[in-house]
Amino acid sequence: MTNEKPYEALDSISEKHISEAGACHQAKKPGWIKWGAIAACLCVVIVVGIYFAYPFNPDDGGFGNGDATLFAEHREDFSSEIPSDILAQLGDNTIKAYLLRTNDWFLATDMTDYSQALTNDVLYIVQDTGNGESGAYTAYTEEDGAISKDHGATPPANATVPCGFFGLTNPMIEDDLSEIDYMDSIVTYSTRLRTVIVWVQRLEEDLFVTYPTRPDLLGVEVGGIYTLPEMQEKLTDAYNQ
Repeated sequence: MTNEKPYEALDSISEKHISEAGACHQAKKPGWIKWGAIAACLCVVIVVGIYFAYPFNPDDGGFGNGDATLFAEHREDFSSEIPSDILAQLGDNTIKAYLLRTNDWFLATDMTDYSQALTNDVLYIVQDTGNGESGAYTAYTEEDGAISKDHGATPPANATVPCGFFGLTNPMIEDDLSEIDYMDSIVTYSTRLRTVIVWVQRLEEDLFVTYPTRPDLLGVEVGGIYTLPEMQEKLTDAYNQ
């Protein structure tokens, strides 16, 4: 043991050791600050990224957030043919319409095929000609061969038909397609846009014939013919107004 008093021992520590200890302490502090700042920045980036990833995805996400799984092409899954048992129940002029995704599919920049925007849900549309309401229709769904009423609709006041499904018939669609060389046509419907979009499948670029309920709001015409980029541009402009 030593009789050296504590204050004398402190006096014996050289200034070199003190400066080295101080330098070590100073060196550690910026490291914590640096990693803390990086973590804070990452948190901000993640929060902002989540906010901007989903502004157009209120229904389950998909478009705009980098999820490419919704963009798997499945064109062969859709057919314009109506089962004979459904025709027997609803009549020959029944319109078969595939429902569009409720997401704002037209805002997707990496959609390459219109089939990516469709669901397998089908409505069968029958015009109500016997109730004196020009343009009124009834929509039906099918499950395991059984037909059930989905909803009925009457046209807006002072509407000029066709608009949307109001007053629209297969002969009208065929007449609008008569000047186009195509392989098949498939009727689709956007519940959000209240617009019928006939997908005209061709060997060359596909075309689309539109029947909006409110053409004044969407900028697409009743019976208007567009390419996919043209239609996306018009609908995007209307969405952003």
